[in-house]
Amino acid sequence: MDMTNFNDHFQDELKEISPYLASLPKQDPKNVPDGYFEQIEDEIVHQLMLIRHTPESNRQLPDGYFDQVENQVIRKIKISKKPRAWIKFIPYVAAASILFILMILVVSPADHANQETVQLAQISEMDQLDYLSKNIDDVSLNTLIDYGLIEESDLMITDAEVEN
Repeated sequence: MDMTNFNDHFQDELKEISPYLASLPKQDPKNVPDGYFEQIEDEIVHQLMLIRHTPESNRQLPDGYFDQVENQVIRKIKISKKPRAWIKFIPYVAAASILFILMILVVSPADHANQETVQLAQISEMDQLDYLSKNIDDVSLNTLIDYGLIEESDLMITDAEVEN
């Protein structure tokens, strides 16, 4: 396939894919004025000659330049405060945290006590009494009274019972 056929084939394919791209003008956007490269050398030499022949007094900085430059730069720079949008939300976050902690404190003990009740309810009364009778030495009488398993009146021995 020669180059002309290839270009024609390429243009046809481009028209099928993107008619807009195919319709763009076919010119090189990178162009320079005529004679640019012939004149550039002379222009550079001319600028160098101007630098060499410019008196040093014209190239010196004014007195106190570096003392003033810092203040001039600072005046031109606008100091912008960083936006602190998150500060607005601090009271809301604090309130939400307090509510969360209170909710945990209120719900957690009630849930824990409820679980103990459910676990005890699953053990039959006979099993509980059997456990207490076998492990009576490990349990103090005050603990039994505190939990309402026995009453203090049950511990009182009457004179009639002592005689029997």
